[in-house]
Amino acid sequence: MTTNNINAQVTLPTKLYQTIQKRAEQQGHSLNDEIVTLLMTSLTTDMETLEKDFILWETASDEDWNKIEAMLCLEES
Repeated sequence: MTTNNINAQVTLPTKLYQTIQKRAEQQGHSLNDEIVTLLMTSLTTDMETLEKDFILWETASDEDWNKIEAMLCLEES
């Protein structure tokens, strides 16, 4: 039998553990489920931001790139 989960151990600072535990209780989740939810939310948000940045990067005009390049050259001087 295969599973899509990997058992991992994480050491949390006491204050963070207590905060997550309280949140889990309020949401009716187990501590494990709450940690997974928080991590997935964080990663999803980061991926959405990265995707938007990538789209902006690809759609930038040559003029925009020239401005950025000029600005970087000035900062190096």
